[in-house]
Amino acid sequence: MTFPFLEENNVSRRRLAALVARLSPDDLACSTADGWTVAALLAHMAFHDRRHLVLLQRWQAHGVSEAPVDVDTINDALKPIFLALTPQAAIEVCLASAQAIDAALETVTADLLAEIQASGVWFRPNRSLHRNGHLNQIESLLCWSVSMEVSMNNTLPEVEGYIELLRELRAGFLEAALSFPPEALNWRPPIPETNSIYVLATHVLGAETWWIHEIIGGQDVRRNRPAEFVATGADLSWLPERMRQVAERSEAVLRGLTDADLRNARTYRDRTVTVQWGILHILDHYSRHLGHLELTRQLWETTRQGG
Repeated sequence: MTFPFLEENNVSRRRLAALVARLSPDDLACSTADGWTVAALLAHMAFHDRRHLVLLQRWQAHGVSEAPVDVDTINDALKPIFLALTPQAAIEVCLASAQAIDAALETVTADLLAEIQASGVWFRPNRSLHRNGHLNQIESLLCWSVSMEVSMNNTLPEVEGYIELLRELRAGFLEAALSFPPEALNWRPPIPETNSIYVLATHVLGAETWWIHEIIGGQDVRRNRPAEFVATGADLSWLPERMRQVAERSEAVLRGLTDADLRNARTYRDRTVTVQWGILHILDHYSRHLGHLELTRQLWETTRQGG
């Protein structure tokens, strides 16, 4: 059954991924007046999503039961633990927990939800309420709303649309890539001309830097495209920060474009294309490889199940 909160959860999770992709090390270390860093707030969000996930799984298996909670005591007790986590660990657990609870809530039946609500137990299936509250807090802390308003005033509306689409696609790609277990990152489907998750993550950033930074922006990025397709690694802990860096440079290039610039020609291998074509190409490139991530997930899970 479809509940209104399911889509609200999905929207807030995408917003979370987009925010995380923009966070710099300094942003993550930025602190509220009461000592919560941005990284600690992400870990806090992860804990409450995980609590809801554990409760939901328990109730689905054994029926709804009491689950008393002292929120203030829990938050105060966990605060020093959250502050001790590395920012990267906080990011990863936050994204993974949001995806896990949102996926689990997709399986809730109307009967179970009614039973939970009738029990009076503290449980909020609309995770967007808690999630958006802290996202608003983080954006306010970092003064992003003001900076975004200023930047939009100086950017072509058409280009602003491209920037927003790129953010959404990067956020979707980041969320999907980080959801894979380490043992799946270097696995390739047993089909000719397919790539691993690690390769795709390396390749999409290589393509964006080459097209937007070099072809459009005139910067020398010294791309090694063949190396992207043999890349391997133990984890993707580097991906959020690297994606943030690429996005920052891309947006700087794009925001400087005029209407005439969009129609200007660039040389691409043995053909000539416009700057606008190059931007649209990268949007399409992210979309296609995001689809490849999902297909790879299905093939990986089928292989693990022995299908």
